Amino acid sequence: MSRRIMGWLILVALGVPGFAHAQAKDDLSDFKTVATAITTTIRKGAPYQKGSSGYLGVLVADTDGKLVVGDVEPDSPAADAGLKTGDVITKVDGQAVKTGDVFRSILQSKFAGDGIKISVQRDKETLILSTKMVATSRVMQPGQKRAILGVQIEDIADGEGVTLKSVTDGMPAAKAGLKAGDIILKIDGKLLSGAMRLNDITLQHKPGDVLSLLVKGINKEKDREVKVTLAEDTGIVGKGKGKGGKGGKGGGAFNWDNRAPRAWTKDTYRLAIVSIEYPDVKLNEKITTASWEEALFSAKKYTSTSITGQKVHGSLNDYYQEQSFQKLKVVGKCFKGVTVSKKRSEYAAANTGPAKTAL
Repeated sequence: MSRRIMGWLILVALGVPGFAHAQAKDDLSDFKTVATAITTTIRKGAPYQKGSSGYLGVLVADTDGKLVVGDVEPDSPAADAGLKTGDVITKVDGQAVKTGDVFRSILQSKFAGDGIKISVQRDKETLILSTKMVATSRVMQPGQKRAILGVQIEDIADGEGVTLKSVTDGMPAAKAGLKAGDIILKIDGKLLSGAMRLNDITLQHKPGDVLSLLVKGINKEKDREVKVTLAEDTGIVGKGKGKGGKGGKGGGAFNWDNRAPRAWTKDTYRLAIVSIEYPDVKLNEKITTASWEEALFSAKKYTSTSITGQKVHGSLNDYYQEQSFQKLKVVGKCFKGVTVSKKRSEYAAANTGPAKTAL
């Protein structure tokens, strides 16, 4: 043992006054004993909530230390609550928010169906707006049946609403007296802005739910309200009356409104890729069909950089393999690109209706 350590031990043992005085200056008031320790109560955690994350439908921006609403999606929970562009958000559920990060973190903790209260400053007025979050996606479970009207629809080139292209015999719309050519303006008081909006609404309901449809009057007739009870989608091919279906003007057999999502139950998803080249927009020669297939369908080897130089961490197939615990794989083929006759701008963005130009 060194002499220095021995000296310290002797000083402690003898109780040298200077040493004791130095020790007494240490402030231990912040330290707790077992008797004085701060206690807490252990509570059971919140139950696990199934379902989709909540969606509000608002774009915000940090402006001069304030959280300002930049845009509000039509027909979204934010719009239903009355949020407007230019509103300054001050609180969410009583919690002060000054940055977009804090705002988003609160929203990310919400589930579809959860209520939310938003305090805003509008000019000199303070408002508290309430709404309910909706699902970002509508997850369907195997065996779950979607609710349907039994119609084929198309967008209207000018104006609100959708036109019934065909109405299936024996289905809810036909039973309610709707016919091909009728124009639906509103469902449950909400304006229809297109065919996909109708799908969005029906997907939020279950078989047996009753919808109130506002149907546009013909000629000088007044708009009329029609009650429709949704039916369960059985997947059985029906017979439609109107312009749609394989039977030409007489309707014919078809499976109406097949674009809404269904639960995928198979272990393989097969995908075909066809590149489109326009006279004014050419395909990138560096991105070959082999490059596409590697990015989409390869297994555990697309981990370096893409053909355009970006860092990558796996293919589309790798992603779904990981998400499904190796239960779902994506396979497919990329075909040689085809060239169309018209410029890109000449092809309408609409998916349905008279504005569509088929490739």
